[in-house]
Amino acid sequence: MAATTITLDWMNAAGRAADLRIARVTVTETLSDLYRMEVIGLLAETDSDLRGTVGVGANLLLELSSGQRRQFSGVLAEAQMLGADDRAGGYWYRLVFMPHLHFRGLIRRSRSLLNTTATAFDTSPVPAPTFQVWDVLTAILVNPPATVLGSARELPPSVSLRRVFSQDASFPLLAAALQVDETDLDFLRRTAEQAGLGWWFAIEDSTCVCFSSENTDYPNVPDPMSYPPAVGGPTLTFALDPGPTPGDGSGATDAPTLHAVGYRKRVVSQAGHAASWDPEKPATPLVATYAGTGAGAADSFPYMGVQAQYECGYTTAAVGNRQAMVRAQEAGAMQETLSGTGSILGFSAGYVFMLGSAEPSWLEQKYLLTAVTHEAWQSFSGSEAFLPTERQGRESGYLNRFEAIPFSVAYRPPRRTPVPVMAGMWRATIQGGGRSGPQQNDTSQPYLDPNGHYHVLLPFPDNNGDPAALWAPLRLTTAFGGTTEGLHQPLRPGTNVLLAFEHGNPDRPFIVGLLPDEGQKSPVTSNNPRQGILRSFSGIVVKFTDPKPTGSA
Repeated sequence: MAATTITLDWMNAAGRAADLRIARVTVTETLSDLYRMEVIGLLAETDSDLRGTVGVGANLLLELSSGQRRQFSGVLAEAQMLGADDRAGGYWYRLVFMPHLHFRGLIRRSRSLLNTTATAFDTSPVPAPTFQVWDVLTAILVNPPATVLGSARELPPSVSLRRVFSQDASFPLLAAALQVDETDLDFLRRTAEQAGLGWWFAIEDSTCVCFSSENTDYPNVPDPMSYPPAVGGPTLTFALDPGPTPGDGSGATDAPTLHAVGYRKRVVSQAGHAASWDPEKPATPLVATYAGTGAGAADSFPYMGVQAQYECGYTTAAVGNRQAMVRAQEAGAMQETLSGTGSILGFSAGYVFMLGSAEPSWLEQKYLLTAVTHEAWQSFSGSEAFLPTERQGRESGYLNRFEAIPFSVAYRPPRRTPVPVMAGMWRATIQGGGRSGPQQNDTSQPYLDPNGHYHVLLPFPDNNGDPAALWAPLRLTTAFGGTTEGLHQPLRPGTNVLLAFEHGNPDRPFIVGLLPDEGQKSPVTSNNPRQGILRSFSGIVVKFTDPKPTGSA
């Protein structure tokens, strides 16, 4: 097993790297998840500590005797003192480093994101939202937090996303997106998972890369002898190592290779089914079904179940067909899995490699890495308490464990992030004035579109009363209606209304009515309990007075 040198360089804490003697490093990478670095080391100076470095960035460099090198970067999210070492005269610490994106999990809020660059609703015959999932993902990371999409402000490099996919008509168009008591990180995860978008952290710069299986060329695992890694370099063929285990004294090579692999195939759903309806055309059912997994071809495997999703919020057949495909491919991505161990430092979630010269020969194909755990260690006095038995007695070493799926199978991230459920009723305020046209500066009348829909402002503190945080045009429930007939009393700006959400879906709100309060008093009170009153804004009054019942007091 290759001898390993581990170096930790602090970005803003001079001298710390020399003080900390590292015994063990574990780095876990998972496709569509954050990577995590855990370092266990001995701080030799008894009067020093690492508490002041929490929140400070660091670079972790692994150098193997085989010539492989790789650097990981992160921010110290947790420092834990494990105890004193009297023999070495220092203290053992456990340090956990995370990417910058991890700290978006500390921002929990409720807000609405609206596309303010869309065609003005008061001049367009039908609301026509113009932004897609990618716009929502980037808007989530605007810093400082803002509710405006299409802003000229750029994301700070520490939390940057890079897109390597193309959007088309099959991606859902969004008028607004609602974040409800969620962290920014969970909101980002949920949005990506629902759209079937995966992401990984690029080896060369730790940028978060967002991709879709429809049109993404995954990068190749770089040449293990290349540093810095050459992304997009040659696809490598690895042979299984039939000899003794490297590092056990038997003379096995330290060259980067695979040590062992295993393969698993399971029964999964072979089709996806999505059902929805257009709120503007509820009589038109929208049903989509996608059969087969992988890259789109039907599997020779017998049909075994379906992934069904109802009321999933699409309004066009193209979007429904894609959602059905995504659900089927999500299940199909778990059907066949390759796992193993090796010493190839360039293995990283989101990258591909070719397995060759394998026995049995059917294993020889291209694979996409979905999870990799790197482990490196250095043995010295006192470190045996933190190293597994098989690592003790060896001066240093490196090993990784990985999981992969066949490259021919489309990858879709599992939906791990809960979707908020909008229980009960929510308060909102009717807004006035349009973005353009005759209503632009008129706050005396509501902002109605040609279909009679309203704009409302949700009472989220993070919206800060910003008109840009208006929700998309919402329908108002009425007591009477039909093809040409109907009843509608316009709601003035400032009116407090109640919202409900179909099936608790945050993307399906509508106005159900309003409640009297001290600002919008009921025309019927204890002073006129036998009257039914309809009073308009201009003062027109229609009264229905019931006579006092005979014999009543």
